[in-house]
Amino acid sequence: IKKATDAIADVDFPMLYNDLRELSYKKHEGGEARIISRDEIGESVFSKASRGRLKLFEPVQGGEFVQLYHLRISEFLAAVHWADSVTSVAAASIQTEGKP
Repeated sequence: IKKATDAIADVDFPMLYNDLRELSYKKHEGGEARIISRDEIGESVFSKASRGRLKLFEPVQGGEFVQLYHLRISEFLAAVHWADSVTSVAAASIQTEGKP
């Protein structure tokens, strides 16, 4: 267990959580693929994710990208980011009008 813990000791999980919320929201809103590049999450996290050290991710496209191991996690993170950014029910209604 110590070896596994040491392998991810330098990951700032609160920062990663916030970054993934914002990134998931941006990709969801833009209709982009949910794959994540090295530039989007930083070299240290990407390296661990692509080698299977962070079980939250899985490598895709030959290890050139990663994605969250279950795509529903991306939807959840996007929803949390959106909910935190909306100031009122009225604002939420305006933002979502005409969207499925």
